[in-house]
Amino acid sequence: MYKNKTDAPYVGTRIEELCRHKKITLRALCHAAGLKYQTLHAQISNQRHIPFETMRKISEATDTSLSWFASDEPPSLLTESDVTPLSDALFDQLLQTTKLRHAQDEKVLDAHSLALIYYRSGGLLSGLEPYIEQVDIFHAPQHGDTRLRVFRMGKESLTSKTLKRTDIEQLQASLDAAPPQLRMRFLADYQQAAKGEFLYTIETLNAAAVDHGERIRMDYLRLLIRFDSEDHGPLIVNLSELLR
Repeated sequence: MYKNKTDAPYVGTRIEELCRHKKITLRALCHAAGLKYQTLHAQISNQRHIPFETMRKISEATDTSLSWFASDEPPSLLTESDVTPLSDALFDQLLQTTKLRHAQDEKVLDAHSLALIYYRSGGLLSGLEPYIEQVDIFHAPQHGDTRLRVFRMGKESLTSKTLKRTDIEQLQASLDAAPPQLRMRFLADYQQAAKGEFLYTIETLNAAAVDHGERIRMDYLRLLIRFDSEDHGPLIVNLSELLR
């Protein structure tokens, strides 16, 4: 144990150790704790003072005691789960101040709500059950994969609405028929998400789907998050929202 404050490690270094242990990115941690990524990243990169309120939010979001950040205890002494769910108390507090209450009441999912559900469920797909029809799900790419593999389509997902039907075979065929450069970019995005990073991007689609009479042109927001299924292993959830 460190004997005095000057012996203690820089708290930003401990935050980075925590992220590595939890297998999450700093950006994902900030999203869960309600912090600005740019601010915390700059503080850590320049070894600036990190306010107590910031540490309190990180502590609550990850269920990690504040004392751990000032100790020399290795991350291995923390819980071994890859994703630590938010505490019930903190989740209830967030529920009052975010769109998640609207999502629960109206059964309409947005990116912020999906991220909170991810942490609330410990990254388990079963926690997404009430909203499963609003997302598309893909197998997490494995080493050596050369294509994305569709796991399921949501009946109310943007893809189903665009194609005007829920047809896994059609979606798979359209992905396989995409230009090679686009296929490889999609595959790289899903590989990145499979590592535990939240991937939130603006996408532009201008293509003709297989067996679809119209050319599809649209801009949309896409969030990719890895969820784990007890029966099917790691999966990538795709929540896409049309930009109007």
